[in-house]
Amino acid sequence: MLSKLTITLALLSIGLTIGGPLLARTGIAPPMLGMALFALSGLLGLVALSCAAIAAIRCQAYFPAMIGTLGLLPLLAVIATATQGMRYPAINDITTNPDAPLAFEYAPTLPENADRDMAFPPEFSAVIKASYSDLAPQALDLPPELAYQRARDLAEQEPFRWTITRDDAATRTFEAIAETRLFRWKDDVIIRIRPDGADGSLVDMRSRSREGKSDLGANAKRIRAYFKELAN
Repeated sequence: MLSKLTITLALLSIGLTIGGPLLARTGIAPPMLGMALFALSGLLGLVALSCAAIAAIRCQAYFPAMIGTLGLLPLLAVIATATQGMRYPAINDITTNPDAPLAFEYAPTLPENADRDMAFPPEFSAVIKASYSDLAPQALDLPPELAYQRARDLAEQEPFRWTITRDDAATRTFEAIAETRLFRWKDDVIIRIRPDGADGSLVDMRSRSREGKSDLGANAKRIRAYFKELAN
């Protein structure tokens, strides 16, 4: 009985480690469920390891115990993810201009954001300045109109492929929905282009996660990646 339980738990934990993200990535399960299944795989992996130890020591069932050690893989994956998350501040709304963050206009009208406060939390400003001091408006050596077209076109291209939800050429502002690659979390993005000198432009950007208190650094990474491509 213990041998079967050990093998079952180990294989189930491996399956959930792969299956949770896969179900979310393919759209079969919502991101929150995919993440929950992934987290559960770590717990089952820990139980499988405990059963493997008991099977080896008390029952001398070495083969099931060897299979049970596979539970170490999901456990390490969950621990690595949690450890990585601890490196980032517990905020989910990042802007390149903490003193004057962009305000979403269209995103709050989306049904999926009906119960969400889309205003930028003022207390995040100091955290961003301390933890993401490298983030700042992106300077481009292009007139504002050309910079806006380039910024908007880039948002719809690889590797981003954001869904544009608001396109205001008059104010050179657009909003979009971005998805994370693995679990397909949906995040809201707003970008504005303003003049900088005679023929230059400044690009302001704000990226906000819809779920969770911490974004595990995803929004800052998105801004850095987008600005890197924009500058090329």
